[in-house]
Amino acid sequence: MVLTLALGQCGYDVEVVATPACFGSSAVQPMAVSNSGVVVGTMLNTCSGATTDAFVWSAATGFQIIDFGVDIVSAHARGITESGVIVGDVNTTTGILQGFRFVDGEVTLLDLIDGANLSIANDVNAAGVATGYSQNDIVGQPDHAVIWRNGAVEDLTPLLGQPQSRAGGIGDAGHVVGRMGLRYFDSSGFVLHDGEVIDIGVPAGDDVSELVAVNGLGQAVGFSRFVGDPGWPRRPIRWTPNGGLQVLPLLEGTTTGT
Repeated sequence: MVLTLALGQCGYDVEVVATPACFGSSAVQPMAVSNSGVVVGTMLNTCSGATTDAFVWSAATGFQIIDFGVDIVSAHARGITESGVIVGDVNTTTGILQGFRFVDGEVTLLDLIDGANLSIANDVNAAGVATGYSQNDIVGQPDHAVIWRNGAVEDLTPLLGQPQSRAGGIGDAGHVVGRMGLRYFDSSGFVLHDGEVIDIGVPAGDDVSELVAVNGLGQAVGFSRFVGDPGWPRRPIRWTPNGGLQVLPLLEGTTTGT
């Protein structure tokens, strides 16, 4: 399994990592990596009835499965800090999909907004502030972008001013990025910082834009797409405070990217 790619001046260094028993290489999905090379993600466990487990990997320890202390249906680790705080989502046998925070071997389930029945945590910054979204998929409540700060959930909807939204990433300087709009098919990426919301817009010819990650300088990346294209291919985009929105080129031989 190819787990990590390190970008250098002249090319890529590829590290191939063997997966443990019960986990096929095609079913492993890395989702985030810390500056020191610790990787988190999700992997299919064929020995436990095809459970999807959240994992942590480092060169020193290899693969470790996050133990939630209860039977689970699925779990995804989506973000990690340099100090080892991990966030993601877990679906227990109660049927509740809920965001979690994992640190020092302890799992904390993250609160939902009022009226919601699920939440997903997508990212976490060095201060331990996590981003994601919460909704009620039974009654059709739209996604609400949220942050979790000091254990409490904060709904970003009033700040964003749109009925549906998701927060994808958070930087160490507090920038929050994601998407917002009336509905998914006409939503656009946003940057939220110090109470100010920037709508980045959508590249010409596309219907949707979404930002998924941001660094400490407020430089964000994501994708755009035209929903009329078969397969909904994605175009990689970048947004910077000085340069605004840019569409990035695809790798040679590919038709989609983020």
